[in-house]
Amino acid sequence: MAFLTSHELERYDRQIRIAEIGKGGQEKLKKARVFIAGAGGLGSPISIYLAAAGVGAIRIVDRDRVDASNLNRQVLHWSDDIGRAKADSARAKLARLNPAIRMEAICDTITPENVAQLVAGFDLIVDAMDNLPTRYLLNKTAIEKNNSVFPWRRPWLRGKGDDRYPRKNGMPSMHVPGPHTGGDVSGDRRGARGDRIHSGHGGDQMDRRDRRPFGKPDAGL
Repeated sequence: MAFLTSHELERYDRQIRIAEIGKGGQEKLKKARVFIAGAGGLGSPISIYLAAAGVGAIRIVDRDRVDASNLNRQVLHWSDDIGRAKADSARAKLARLNPAIRMEAICDTITPENVAQLVAGFDLIVDAMDNLPTRYLLNKTAIEKNNSVFPWRRPWLRGKGDDRYPRKNGMPSMHVPGPHTGGDVSGDRRGARGDRIHSGHGGDQMDRRDRRPFGKPDAGL
């Protein structure tokens, strides 16, 4: 068990007071290891709230660099980060937010060749990606490893976590019969706003993540 220090007891006092978390739940959060795919509009609020909540270790993977057009909604990245790798930008902010967590950033593309190595040793996989092939790959990998994966949908794809897929090994399986639309579902060709859309869906996704490390059911699935 990962025992809490006096500083951690003070830092997380308000959430430890919540009956369904308590001290035991906070200790489980401290032990948890979360893999986050994507440091953009959804990966930003998800990683911020997980780091603030005291998740013990976070690995965030993103291949892109910060562009000025990201700044209206990707809140981990600031004006002086333009041109910087998103993964490195995210690591710097999250390490400042909570120096006690173990933070790792990888600037790389998630592929069939490296996905198993990237997620190895992590308890939860957060899918905050904006292209369908990678999302299918993460889902497939999680099912094969009997891990937990938390997907999402863009607002124009119903604005919900993918909680209506059939289940396999206790998780939603995105590999369902019928045609799939491949490619990019990002806002690059449609426009993308910040405020409630990304923070709201990111926060909802984060809430599901926070339940699993201390054994609570995922209310959304």
